Amino acid sequence: MRDLNQIDKFPNNAEEWFLKIQGAQLNAAQQGAFERWLDSEKNAIAFQEYERLWVLGDGITQSNNIQSWLIEAEQPTYRASKFSNMKMVYGLAACLVLLAVAFTFTYTFTHSPDDIAIEFSTAAGEQKTITLADGSTVLLNAHSSITTSYEKHIRKVTLNGGDAVFTVAKNTERPFVVDTESHSVRVLGTQFSLSRRNNQLDIAVIEGLVSLSTHGKKNAELTRLSKGQGLNVSPSGATTPMSPTDIRHAKAWLSGNLDFDNWTLAEAIAEHNRHASKKIVLQSNELQSVKISGVFSMGDTEAFVGALVSLLDVKVMEADNGYLIEK
Repeated sequence: MRDLNQIDKFPNNAEEWFLKIQGAQLNAAQQGAFERWLDSEKNAIAFQEYERLWVLGDGITQSNNIQSWLIEAEQPTYRASKFSNMKMVYGLAACLVLLAVAFTFTYTFTHSPDDIAIEFSTAAGEQKTITLADGSTVLLNAHSSITTSYEKHIRKVTLNGGDAVFTVAKNTERPFVVDTESHSVRVLGTQFSLSRRNNQLDIAVIEGLVSLSTHGKKNAELTRLSKGQGLNVSPSGATTPMSPTDIRHAKAWLSGNLDFDNWTLAEAIAEHNRHASKKIVLQSNELQSVKISGVFSMGDTEAFVGALVSLLDVKVMEADNGYLIEK
């Protein structure tokens, strides 16, 4: 494995860029250099293939074993018979070449550029920042999941559920598209948040411009959103502009808070449990639809339960790894 400290400030091949990105967050100058390097279609394809091989081989692309074997094979040892040893050496080299060809053949015909999908997810209470192959980053909230599927002319990501903030590297010739079950969000270079839960979708644009389209409606008009704008898409497909307050609520998790505005108690508890190690179980059907508003510290179960006792007429009992709430 290469020492990351020995890689130049601006790498010049796919392997070095990949290790650079995996090793640390790129600064502004490095990000710019990386985007300029990716402007070459040849470079973009090389980087994509390197990442795929890395994932398929669980890091095998870092290994220098095959390369060292070939180097050794090119240096025959002179013992009893120079000729016989050379035959053995070149026979080994030929076997390795055939092995490499077989691997390439298998990889090419069983893993076409369109069918490689990589899933990233977080557990309850976990947040994670992911750097994608093109230098874009995704901040995943707790209990969230995305699947990436990069192709030659398009960068595809599916938000399977939960919350994510996308910071997209600019590439006008290779659009970045985020799919959900019912809609697609298409961008060229921007930062936006996306939340998907209970078949409802919230989009808030932090920088740049995005367009929203509905699956299965080819002639439907695109909805465009710019910086500071947001949109709520209901389970029925109806769209409602998000107010500045709505956008603040949608992005509260980035500051470590849960911001509830007229949520039902059942919804608020479910959202709290996504971020907490201690869970709350609501045992009263009568309390399910009671509305609650307020800002609460993410993952602080004791403080949240204490607020519920103060705000509502509820009984709280301690249980294994959490609390039970009754009327």
